[in-house]
Amino acid sequence: MVLSSVLQEEILRALNDLSPEAVTEVRQFVEFLKFKAETVSGGPPVAIGGWLKGYRFTNDEIAQARAEMWARFQDNPA
Repeated sequence: MVLSSVLQEEILRALNDLSPEAVTEVRQFVEFLKFKAETVSGGPPVAIGGWLKGYRFTNDEIAQARAEMWARFQDNPA
């Protein structure tokens, strides 16, 4: 997709007003959108089998991971 020069300028101005941390989040979001577009368009699937082979998660580790995930979610509502 080709953006109009006006839209590109608007985006650049908006980025210049953001903190460095927010710009990092924007970059991550753009990467996510690119990934999502690849997935929807039939990009190659990602095989994750074997990554955790031999590792056993305890109930406490799972509970801790869930608590951390929800804490981050609550700190940054959409």
